[in-house]
Parts: sequence; structure tokens; C-alpha cells
Amino acid sequence: MLRPDVWHEVVVYLVRDAESDAMHRAIMGIAGATDVITQAYDAIPPEEPGLFGELFVNTDQALRAAPKRRGWSPAKELLLYIAHGMDHLSGADDHAPADYARMRRRELSWLHKLSRPDRRKYDILSA
Repeated sequence: MLRPDVWHEVVVYLVRDAESDAMHRAIMGIAGATDVITQAYDAIPPEEPGLFGELFVNTDQALRAAPKRRGWSPAKELLLYIAHGMDHLSGADDHAPADYARMRRRELSWLHKLSRPDRRKYDILSA
């Protein structure tokens, strides 16, 4: 589903509950803070077509949620929110339980890949 070849710019804002609530109301028309809010934009000529967007990632939510997950840090929780937001920006929807489960599997797979990179790509001695 994700097509990194068409991504141009995604800005990530770290916000607290109050800002998350305000953005949630402004963008989605829903009251209350949430983990991540996404806003996608169309390219403006003369920009090439592609993905432009913003993620509003709630740090307060991450601090509350991380301790509830065994072996999970607030930083990892924030990365999960960013992955979830990128999934939404790419067109994924999580309204149905099966769609939510599919998204979560994909997002956790990305986090796993980040935590276990192919070290050969980063080893300057092997070049």
C-alpha cells in the first residue's frame, strides 16, 4: 500500500494533549486528544504530484500508553504513532476491525525492521 517513491514531504509535529484536542477538532471535527492526527495535502503546481502531509503526534498519550506495554518505551510508542500516521497518509483505513488489525501488523513490522536493520548497509568497514 505504501509507495515511498511518491512521498515528497511529511512534517511531524510533537504535540501535547491540548494541541492534539485542538487539531482533532479542527481537522476531523472530533473532540478529544488522540495518538496521531494526519493531514494530507495535494501538490501545488509546479510541485510534482506526490504525498505531502503532516502528522500531529501526541507525546502525552505516548507517555501514558507505553508503560502499559511490556518492554515498550515512550520513544517506541511515538514511533508506532508515526508509523500509524504514515499508514493513514498512504490511504489505509482502520474503521473495520480487520483493517485495524492489518494496519497494526504492518506498522509493527516496520518497527521491527527499524530495530533490526541490515547492518551491512551501515557498516563502513564492509564497503
